Amino acid sequence: MAVIIPHSKSFARSVVVLGGSYSGLHAAELLSKHLPPNWSLTLIERNSHFNHVYSFPRLAVTGNSHRGFVPYTGMSQSFKNNCTDQPSHRIINATVTRISMGRIYLDRIVGSDCPTASTTDSQLVRFHDAEVDSGYGSSNEPITKQLNHPHHSHIQPSDDSLSQSITSNSIPWDFLVYALGSQPSHPLQLPSNQPRTKLNGVLYLQNQKERIAAAEKIVVVGGGALGIQYATDIAHRYKLLNKPKSITLIHSRARLMPLFKPEVHAKAKAALEELGVRLVLGERVDLRNLKSDLEQQVPGEIVTVRSLNDPQMTWEADLVLLCSGQVPNTRLMAEFCPLAVPGGASSWEGLIKVKRTLQLDPSTLGPAPIESPTGQALRCECASNCYSSPSSTSRTLDPSLQRVFAIGDCTDAFGAIKAGHTGWNQAEIAAKNIVKLANQIEKAGCLSSDLSSVKLDEYHPGPPMIKLTLGLNRMVTQLSNKDLGDGEVEVEEKILDFNDRSWTYAWVNKGISAEDVGDGW
Repeated sequence: MAVIIPHSKSFARSVVVLGGSYSGLHAAELLSKHLPPNWSLTLIERNSHFNHVYSFPRLAVTGNSHRGFVPYTGMSQSFKNNCTDQPSHRIINATVTRISMGRIYLDRIVGSDCPTASTTDSQLVRFHDAEVDSGYGSSNEPITKQLNHPHHSHIQPSDDSLSQSITSNSIPWDFLVYALGSQPSHPLQLPSNQPRTKLNGVLYLQNQKERIAAAEKIVVVGGGALGIQYATDIAHRYKLLNKPKSITLIHSRARLMPLFKPEVHAKAKAALEELGVRLVLGERVDLRNLKSDLEQQVPGEIVTVRSLNDPQMTWEADLVLLCSGQVPNTRLMAEFCPLAVPGGASSWEGLIKVKRTLQLDPSTLGPAPIESPTGQALRCECASNCYSSPSSTSRTLDPSLQRVFAIGDCTDAFGAIKAGHTGWNQAEIAAKNIVKLANQIEKAGCLSSDLSSVKLDEYHPGPPMIKLTLGLNRMVTQLSNKDLGDGEVEVEEKILDFNDRSWTYAWVNKGISAEDVGDGW
């Protein structure tokens, strides 16, 4: 994906959003429309394309996996300015390696912090062999188009050498939005040792489809939405192909989807049984030994899944799909501000603490130690420096931290479920609050001005909602129904068209016509 660098005479302030998935992308879109004139916005995303992960289970079963990877180029067109004099905004395809106070460090060289009006569309910056995917068309033909926008320069790899002074592996921030989400369950984890391109993602899902097709005995561990969707989609597809598979779904709770109304459990259970899936409730799997066995498994080889409660209870499988648990991507925040991540980044519950305003809410009790893989304690930007008066009995947090926000699956957001729609709602609150604070800074003319007087919006989670597929043509939903009253939800079961085109919403919503997917990319 290309780096979009703006024309500008000067930069006033910089807002950086880390993570271009459901919450981060929405926050960036809102900020691009409402920031004060002459403020810049940078969205940093490691994937070359938007990963529509909610579609991955279906695509891994039925195919057409290219539909789950949406170009970011349509979104760059929506990053419009309030006036022609302010900087345009940019999307950078890179991985963040470190956060410091006022600066983000990346794994590759990017354009200048402060491009000027002298930068022309014909100028190119050499990325020192860094791999860049433009996000246009086929991933087999990267970097073949440029945006036709009067205030955008297109920075891409080139053999032409330009002054090294206009490149850097870091960018500044005055406001930071941390939206790096969580590592999904095992079947949805794209390989970490490969470039995060669309081509590699498509190949990964295609490989999973082939493994599912070849398997005869499948065990799905985890009865959340992901496990239920995999189990019902596989069972339904191969039942229609007259090639039924032995599928077992193991769930540690006595009820499926316990955060939702009992009707959701009842309808999911009925669908699983109707499709011939063996449902085992109230049993925990010995994951430690199972993961070790899976690492050594040869394709087609039978592995034994054991109950943690009763080791004599076992299930054999030639394919195991681990669909339990997500790990929040909070390591970078824990290193930058350990006070905001209880337990540290190595702890599975290491969610970022936030206020109702979605600003960081670091502990005032003192820094929590963060250990590196070598066992050594890490120095951080805020553990010793986050207090404006560290020696005083009344510790006051560094006011700069009120300009750091966190949203999405990586946050401990007052009981909100981990889902795209909750991250979307959090993005709305965070963006509104950043704009309010930015306007106050503009009014005061100073970044260090007192922001405590600004009345900010607060985030309050709504009731849990979900759209859960139960096979290729059935869905159960729990959605809000205002006719029943504020905060009330209604459970419905729906029969769908087999020719499911719900994936097109993700494309159209990102400013790309779904018809452009005709060539497979």
